[in-house]
Amino acid sequence: DVSGKLSSGGKINRSALPLAETISGAEFTAPRDPVEIKLAGIWADVLNMPKISVLDNFFDLGGHSLLAMRLITAINKAFGSNLSLSAMIRQPCLAQQAELLRGGAHEESASPLVAIKPEGTLAPLFCVHTAGGHVLSYLKLASYLQTQHPVYGLQSAGLAGAAVEELAAFYLKAMRDVQPQGPYYLLGGSSGGLIAYEMARQLRQSGEELALLALLDTYTPAVLKILDDAMADDAYLDGYDDDARLLIAFAWDLLGGADQPIADLINGKTEPDELFKQIAGRLQALNIIPAEALEERLRVFKSNRQAIDSYRPQPGAGDHIVLFSAQDEASAAIAQLMVDDWERLAGSDIRVHGLACDHYSLLQEPDVQSLARILNDYL
Repeated sequence: DVSGKLSSGGKINRSALPLAETISGAEFTAPRDPVEIKLAGIWADVLNMPKISVLDNFFDLGGHSLLAMRLITAINKAFGSNLSLSAMIRQPCLAQQAELLRGGAHEESASPLVAIKPEGTLAPLFCVHTAGGHVLSYLKLASYLQTQHPVYGLQSAGLAGAAVEELAAFYLKAMRDVQPQGPYYLLGGSSGGLIAYEMARQLRQSGEELALLALLDTYTPAVLKILDDAMADDAYLDGYDDDARLLIAFAWDLLGGADQPIADLINGKTEPDELFKQIAGRLQALNIIPAEALEERLRVFKSNRQAIDSYRPQPGAGDHIVLFSAQDEASAAIAQLMVDDWERLAGSDIRVHGLACDHYSLLQEPDVQSLARILNDYL
């Protein structure tokens, strides 16, 4: 492990949490033992590649969040292990994962912090999880940021029933373990932006300096209410109660906004318990997530959504707020409502950048490159 201390200039303390070491770019090294051979076969199947080097980095080979979930599911099924998504980020190379499996795969850290891109000499950029609770969606963005700012994710703490204010306070404590003093750089995608906003408010209240608060298509609670009402009125969702609609929203989120894999299951008539079984079966058939893990992921999603829906943001986050708004043709109207509501809340100092993409593709190829180019100017 590389370690160091944070100076008054905001350099990073790498000893505060496990770091992902990148070993990509080396010559091909064939699997050397039964664990590596078995693991390489799983990688090759998930990535649809003929051969895998033990020094390969999963994400450098084209792995993305959906494939990462498939890989974790396949590994845990084959080895009877308990590897997590955060383990994938901390240990993205096959040799590293093989070592975890040999040791029983008990590498979990109690900290919600995940080192996405630990290299850099400046103050880190902290990225707050979305409603799904994980930070995989930030990996591609981090790879395109051409700065000396390390990038850390804040994954869901699993604090059932916690309010946004409590989540923000918990994440700030973890963040200060790595960076005790400002200036701080915060980013939140989707509903994670509301948690990041509350973190910024609490930082400002404690006298800390905020250098950047980047909100990625973050709907305010008022706009979320409009979207929820529209979902309730949708002809395809008519007949579903709140729990069923939450389940559908969870599945869409898990699939990165792609509703096609479960579209045929949504008819407005299926009872919630039966719908859960059908969606769970479909996601398991696609090797995205095992049925036994689905309930926990749904619990995290529901807890985060309840916290967000109950949150009432107040002014006071400072004047370094940048809102990135997804403004494709289908979302133009709701995007304008979002911008108007944030300008009302944050004042005229908020800077807004509209991008021709949708809510999910903002962090996916190729739109994430446009986002990164603009964000680089603020770092």
